[in-house]
Amino acid sequence: MRIAVLNHSTAASDEEVARWVAAIQVQIGRDVYPLWRFGADLRFVASAESVDDEEWQIVLTDSAEEADYLGYHDEDAQGKPRGFVFIKTTLESGGNPSTTLSHEVLEMLGNPWLDACAMGPTTSRRVVSYELCDPVEGDEYEIDGVKVSNFVTPAYFDTEAQGPFDFLRRLKSAFALTEGGYLIVWNSRQGWHDVFAAKARTKQPRSRTSRIKQVNRGK
Repeated sequence: MRIAVLNHSTAASDEEVARWVAAIQVQIGRDVYPLWRFGADLRFVASAESVDDEEWQIVLTDSAEEADYLGYHDEDAQGKPRGFVFIKTTLESGGNPSTTLSHEVLEMLGNPWLDACAMGPTTSRRVVSYELCDPVEGDEYEIDGVKVSNFVTPAYFDTEAQGPFDFLRRLKSAFALTEGGYLIVWNSRQGWHDVFAAKARTKQPRSRTSRIKQVNRGK
């Protein structure tokens, strides 16, 4: 799989974005692949004309169209996964754009077509959207001086697993949340809704369209 990253933002230079892409490439190969067994080749692309038909795309722009989104991923008209990262919006929220980019890359790889879910604990009677970074939203670490997102492991979605449940080993059980984390969940009483940790931030890099798609499929 190949992902082209395009910089259409005035708030980040091409040199900065190229550094972010290089660090996230290291993250995928060194940290993500051994746990998840999926990977991707990322490349910074200076012009949309340089993107080929087989590549997925993530576009960096300045500001979100809607409040409370630092980024999201969905599908284009041809059904290919695509992502967006809002640089100015992320900076205004106090976040790191490279972390938002890492978040969206990993979640697009983990749930490309926004239709994967897991059964939560039987006591909760809820279905959980398969998102790799939402539960540990706000947790980050550095690769070559670039901030990247923490992410959950396959054990996170298995109530019988012993862990570790996230890369930084901050979670103590499946389906838990760190302070900034949240889940997109479904139950028969509320339908699809967000469940936040007590200290979650008001602005989240959410996969906005995933819940819409799941609701439509559930009708």
